[in-house]
Amino acid sequence: MPSTGKPLLPPVIVKGLKKLLSTHFMLIAQISDTHISPSAKEGPSRRRWLERCISAINDLDPQPDTVIHTGDLTHKAGDDEFAEGLDIISKLKAPIFLAPGNRDERNKLRELFPDRDYLDPKSPYVQYAVEHHDVRLIALDTITAGDKKGEFCNARVASLRSALDGDKRPTAIFMHHPPFDLPVPGLEFQYNSRADADRMIGVLNGHGNVIRVFCGHAHRQFFEMLGDIPVSTLPSIAVDLRFGEYPAEQANAPLFQLHRYAPENGFTTETLAA
Repeated sequence: MPSTGKPLLPPVIVKGLKKLLSTHFMLIAQISDTHISPSAKEGPSRRRWLERCISAINDLDPQPDTVIHTGDLTHKAGDDEFAEGLDIISKLKAPIFLAPGNRDERNKLRELFPDRDYLDPKSPYVQYAVEHHDVRLIALDTITAGDKKGEFCNARVASLRSALDGDKRPTAIFMHHPPFDLPVPGLEFQYNSRADADRMIGVLNGHGNVIRVFCGHAHRQFFEMLGDIPVSTLPSIAVDLRFGEYPAEQANAPLFQLHRYAPENGFTTETLAA
């Protein structure tokens, strides 16, 4: 399903964007780390797990206002992987917005998703804003070329600061790499430079209107407070790559999250098995 957003680098006016006024709480479905890989032995299972999530999300009533994918759509950024991923997620009833993961590749993401005008080919990064909901959404690009860890350079910091300076509405951020220490030996901090994450956190906390950050990459569920901002990760859709222990009803099922927003209490999150 084509989706409309506004690229942040460089500034672009999106024509035909219609503001939608919600008459209920805002509902976001989050999926992540699907690692689509049709040529791998795990490929059929990963396709099936993602299809189950898409079907479960399509069965929700009410439907989500939007779906966010917080990175690693593919496993090796192959054309066949992107094509299969697009084939599956295009079956969503709700619009979907993607943030790139370290397993994805920016140019291929743009090339193979041409109907998504927020993936601006003139921008060096995949950063954009989604304007037409009760809560403004901003996707951040945290990937480092050729490295699984994240980075957030000065250009991306400036883009984020400019976006937040220009709009004081409640805002949620979504991105791949969580900017906090994970309680996992060997995987504690997932940025090449702590200074990068600190700069990002400083900008987010310095504006007062960022109310939540949604991340992927960790392949399990974590929750952290960065100043006044709740930050969370979720398990990978690719069950074979998922970390952690789960109750019996979730042990072999792909998991996704629903984030419900109400002005009086912000976001509440529920993890669901598909």
